[in-house]
Amino acid sequence: MPARVFWSRVPAAYVTRSARDIGTQFEEAGIQFLGARIVERGAFNFGETLGKLADDQVPSLENARANAATFVAEVIALLKELRQ
Repeated sequence: MPARVFWSRVPAAYVTRSARDIGTQFEEAGIQFLGARIVERGAFNFGETLGKLADDQVPSLENARANAATFVAEVIALLKELRQ
C-alpha cells in the first residue's frame, strides 16, 4: 500500500512556517499527503471516544466529530481505490 502522510494536531486557524517548510520538503520528495488534517481540539485529548463525549463536556465537539469523519472517509476512499 502506498504511504500517505497526514497532519495531526495542527492549529485550526493557520499553518506554521515550519509546517509549510516540512510539507514542501515532503512534496518535493514525491511523498503524498492526505487532504484531511486532524485539527488540535480539546475533544481529542479528553481520554474518551468522540462518540461517548457529551456536548456539554467539551467545546467544539461537533467540529471534532466532523474532522474525524472527514479523515476516516478519506482513508476509506483511498483503501477502496487501492483495491481496484
